[in-house]
Amino acid sequence: MDDSYLIIQPLNKRLNEMNRWPDVLIKRLIEIKMQTDVLIKRLIK
Repeated sequence: MDDSYLIIQPLNKRLNEMNRWPDVLIKRLIEIKMQTDVLIKRLIK
């Protein structure tokens, strides 16, 4: 019982962190895109 708990617990934690990754990545990509858009508009002017 204890052994399996020790193994499963870190795995669950790892999975939760991985699940959050896409959200973080998508937010970051959106930020970069917005910044790029702003830069392009400045360059075009």
